[in-house]
Amino acid sequence: MLKSRKKVIMGILLLGLIIVSLVAGFKINDKNRIQKINANKSSWKENAITFPEAGTLQPAGYITINWNSAEKIGKVKKYVIYADDKKIAETNGKTTTYEYYTTEVKLHKIYIEAQIEKGSKIYSDVIPFYVNKKGLCMNKDMARNVDAGNWGVSWYYNWSITKHNFTSFRDLQFVPMMWTTAPTDKQEISVLPKLGYKYVLAFNEPDLEEQSNISVEDAVEGMKAFMNQDIYVGSPATALCPPWSDDWFVPFMKQMKKEKMDVDFIPIHHYWNWWNEEGVQAFLDLVDKTWEMYHKPIWITEFAISGVPYRTKQMRQSVIDYMKGVIPELDKRDYVERYSWFSFNPTDYRNGGSALLDITTGEITDLGKLYQSLGMPEGYENSSKVKKEKNTQKDIVK
Repeated sequence: MLKSRKKVIMGILLLGLIIVSLVAGFKINDKNRIQKINANKSSWKENAITFPEAGTLQPAGYITINWNSAEKIGKVKKYVIYADDKKIAETNGKTTTYEYYTTEVKLHKIYIEAQIEKGSKIYSDVIPFYVNKKGLCMNKDMARNVDAGNWGVSWYYNWSITKHNFTSFRDLQFVPMMWTTAPTDKQEISVLPKLGYKYVLAFNEPDLEEQSNISVEDAVEGMKAFMNQDIYVGSPATALCPPWSDDWFVPFMKQMKKEKMDVDFIPIHHYWNWWNEEGVQAFLDLVDKTWEMYHKPIWITEFAISGVPYRTKQMRQSVIDYMKGVIPELDKRDYVERYSWFSFNPTDYRNGGSALLDITTGEITDLGKLYQSLGMPEGYENSSKVKKEKNTQKDIVK
């Protein structure tokens, strides 16, 4: 009996020693873990977000947020993404990228919360960046004498799948466009995201013989090459706005639905010589109607006033007034993702009043100077002074 009691007592003592050892070990491990967090968190906080860069201008739509892993701090349970002081998403501990969607023309601020095991939370520095919708549609000849950095644009396209090699266009997001339907299209489109392109435009004005000139049936068949690709796909941009295009766009979208296919956004082209306030509102009504028909984000990839020459100041002023009326309203509409004014040349006898610049000399017109100033986020004129900021959120280290 005595021996049994001794064994019990010895067992209890041994268990106690084991518990004490484990507790001591846990304390040592916790101390080492906390030391590791404190030793590495400052570097991660400062260098966490790698894109977008502070003070840059990004195009509206999906903006890729990239950040460095926080594994050097500790085992990451998940990341939480914040934009403009609101939680917008979470990712697992291995995912360090997120597609942030916005069409708000303003200064945005983002930061990342890294949630580490044991309840620690480390907050990255805050990255302020600007967003706008304004772009350029210019082929090589039109862009030759353009300093794109002076136009306050965040993106461009050139009716091609090959970007401009002009230096000033290098920092703008390029949107490629496919023109034809061919057996090689699927392979060609699959390469685009590997080249860093986020969006692709489909066929240009297929309802016009002098443009891509593709029937509804052939276009629907051609759109199969765009499906299941890692890229956002725009519908073909018809010469007639979708609400007017009963012979092409409306049946195209109906056939796409029958084929169980869809597009991510709808580009619009629009030209007319109705430049007064009623004309401004009528154009905006067409944009709104397109949204009501399909509930897809809208891109106005070509728009201008036609039938107005450059000759007189009164003619040029009518286009200036039209632009002043339209662009602020496009910026207000959250379903309008992007727009780009089509610049005729001043020498165009019929349409020169819509010129942004003389493509031969690069001289910017008064309309061009207006386009440069419109569509800009408040404060962007001081963007060079915008730097990343220390986060006011206090880290939690446990």
